[in-house]
Amino acid sequence: MSNNNVIGLNNQLPWHLPKDLQHFKTITLGKNLLMGRKTYQSIFSYINKPLPQRNSFVLSKSSLEERYTNFENIKVFAEFESIEEFMHKNQQTQLYIIGGEQIYKQMIDYADELIISHVNINCEGDAFFPEITSNIWKIQNEELVKDNIDFKIKVYTRHL
Repeated sequence: MSNNNVIGLNNQLPWHLPKDLQHFKTITLGKNLLMGRKTYQSIFSYINKPLPQRNSFVLSKSSLEERYTNFENIKVFAEFESIEEFMHKNQQTQLYIIGGEQIYKQMIDYADELIISHVNINCEGDAFFPEITSNIWKIQNEELVKDNIDFKIKVYTRHL
């Protein structure tokens, strides 16, 4: 996210950071990803398929066209409770929330860890990450990454 909490503009990332994309790939390969419909459609429009070698769980009250869902690693759910049931039934515990704004707002209270790329710019946007409040979240790790725009990867853990 940017210095002013922007995470998107017109259903796209407002920047292109190859090292950030590589970091995202490294930590999410083989994992379950939760995203909203717009985020899924944005990814799909970019690579013409769901993210490979990951399970994509799309949380949406709207149905998706078959061209978006005709893949083995994509499941669409109308409510989060159905995702929890599916994961429990399949003995899965880890879920990465990857956006967008509405999904982050709905799910941040359920998270016990945040892995955030803080991009050192202020930029225009129409999607924002919720505030990370220091009375709830503590930085456990921080790494400066040099890219075409410098950014920091910060790992936050919930504390009570």
